[in-house]
Amino acid sequence: MVKKLFKHEIKAYSRVIFPMHLLLIGIALMCRFIQIFESETDAYQIMFYSSIFALCVGAVVCMVLPIVLRVRSFSQ
Repeated sequence: MVKKLFKHEIKAYSRVIFPMHLLLIGIALMCRFIQIFESETDAYQIMFYSSIFALCVGAVVCMVLPIVLRVRSFSQ
């Protein structure tokens, strides 16, 4: 019984968490792509720092999301 419960819980979490991790990988690749074309212009600086900010926000979301999902599943 517990085995079936774990199987369904993991499937439910993976529907939300897997796309978030793919999005985080995409943002990391975008940051790396921006770093390849490094220059001293203001436009580069804005794009670089905004992509780093998006990467940090995405990492925090990926850390907090499982906790939120767990709390939400027990409160229902």
